Amino acid sequence: MGEDFSARLDGDPPSSECGVAGSAAVGRPRVLVVDDHRGMRRQIAALLHEILPGGTVEAVGGVREAVAAAADRACDLFLIDVQLPDGNGIRLGARLRALGHDAPIVFVALVDTPAQRAAIRRIPGSDFVGKHELAVCLPPAVRRGLEGIEERCRRRGKEDA
Repeated sequence: MGEDFSARLDGDPPSSECGVAGSAAVGRPRVLVVDDHRGMRRQIAALLHEILPGGTVEAVGGVREAVAAAADRACDLFLIDVQLPDGNGIRLGARLRALGHDAPIVFVALVDTPAQRAAIRRIPGSDFVGKHELAVCLPPAVRRGLEGIEERCRRRGKEDA
């Protein structure tokens, strides 16, 4: 299991609610990256910094850490490795949905198989990017994922009222 790596891209604390500093509703999305390889977490965090200036990235190395981080703070986007040492990333995505998280999920993997793609398609609001094409394909996947984030935040606010 890789060691934890957390980075706040702008120095602000992560937000737990939409519409406050640190949230996508004010243009500062919070992304949770789940990958067991420290170098990959760093590479993804650097790419996300370019894609989402002022955003917040928290990176963890496994399923248990991801579930705990998602329980503690709202996320605007999840980026999850398919193969993790303590579980399957696709199952983690399904578990996050079952726990009520509606943020988009971008799955990443070195190997792309038809069965894997079919399993990912069954998870609403999900996308896939191969690790070998992160620099080219991650920016549009993140932008697609964050489309409509303000509407999701408004829905959450109505549900909480």
